[in-house]
Amino acid sequence: MTRLGHEPMAPPGRHCPMRYHDAARAYDCAPWFEAKTLYVVAALYGTVEALEVVLVMQQAESRHGCPVTLMFNGDFHWFDVDAESFARISEVVLDHAAICGNVEMELGTPNDGAGCGCAYPDDVSDALVLRSNRVMQRVYAQAANVPEISQRLAALPMHATIWIGKGASASCMATRIRLPIGSSPSKTSNTAPDRCKLITAWTKSELDSGKRRSAPFARHILACPRPSPSRSTVKSA
Repeated sequence: MTRLGHEPMAPPGRHCPMRYHDAARAYDCAPWFEAKTLYVVAALYGTVEALEVVLVMQQAESRHGCPVTLMFNGDFHWFDVDAESFARISEVVLDHAAICGNVEMELGTPNDGAGCGCAYPDDVSDALVLRSNRVMQRVYAQAANVPEISQRLAALPMHATIWIGKGASASCMATRIRLPIGSSPSKTSNTAPDRCKLITAWTKSELDSGKRRSAPFARHILACPRPSPSRSTVKSA
């Protein structure tokens, strides 16, 4: 795996490499694929038990005549630090549509000094950031044993637009937005409504109203905080 140059903006785990960043115009693109019913599986975090639940849900929908397409919205690796779990997550996720989160970006093309690439704010303790970086090192070790998986992760897109049903569309992202100068998702703006307002303002500032297919979809994006690396969290789709 080739490492990029160090970006000394903050300690590992405290900054977000610039290659994660996207301008809103990146979302003004043709749909990647079409789906009758779409499950967007966000923040799986390498939890095999949660993945199996999602697959059971998908199969149940199919039995009732409703085929479901799965879309994994980044950060699907994390707590899968043993070989068996890492292999299972990789096998299933990469057999479906997926975009990369910071975890997959660092596994596919690691960046010296980025750590987990989480960009934890100042109100998060140094101890938690250190644990997070240690988890990342353990996932690195698994990825290093299967370079073909790292190559596939490096090739994943950072965002996607999907047509759903008759005429509806959804835009998925797991990257960082380029915020206006002076704006920061800090402790005072870390709630879902605050982030929605921030992302909506960003979208409006980037897109020409009425002229872009990706009009302010960001109002519908709710931010979900990363679970503590001290324990695994099972999430449904």
